[in-house]
Amino acid sequence: MPTHDWKKINAMRLTPIGRAKLFASRHSENFLAGEIDGKIVGFGVLRINNPDEGEMFLGGIHPDFQGQGIYHSFLCKGMEWCLSKNAKRMVIFHPA
Repeated sequence: MPTHDWKKINAMRLTPIGRAKLFASRHSENFLAGEIDGKIVGFGVLRINNPDEGEMFLGGIHPDFQGQGIYHSFLCKGMEWCLSKNAKRMVIFHPA
């Protein structure tokens, strides 16, 4: 399992990728959405599995907007969220 430099990840600041804006839901801090020109183009849902582990267990990007770094931004924001919850790692669910 690869290890990550959590200090470097924690120091990262999320910046918009191209025209996309990334924001967390006003109603739930564990829901992420990407917006371009007022349209939702992607989403991610985070959870804490146990005190040491967070997970992005659901997410996707509209096919017309893939390859623009939006999902990567979700992963970075997800890592920031996990760190804020004192999780030591983040896993990503990917169906086989």
